[in-house]
Amino acid sequence: MPTADPLERFNVRVEANGHAQAIKDFYTAQSSMRENQAAPRVGRDANVARERAVLARAISVSLTFKARSPTGADRRSR
Repeated sequence: MPTADPLERFNVRVEANGHAQAIKDFYTAQSSMRENQAAPRVGRDANVARERAVLARAISVSLTFKARSPTGADRRSR
């Protein structure tokens, strides 16, 4: 089980729209992701590339975690 510190760093990166960088920094080389019913994409590099391609087509992306962080701090108050 990951400790709170890496999870907090991951959450902060994603909230700052660093989605692809979060995948690069926190996922394993053999990671896989799946979009709905599509076949899984295997490999961190493939997942980073897909995330970058999706984000490049988006006008904007906004994400805020509504749950309490693993460290116990309420992230909404930041």
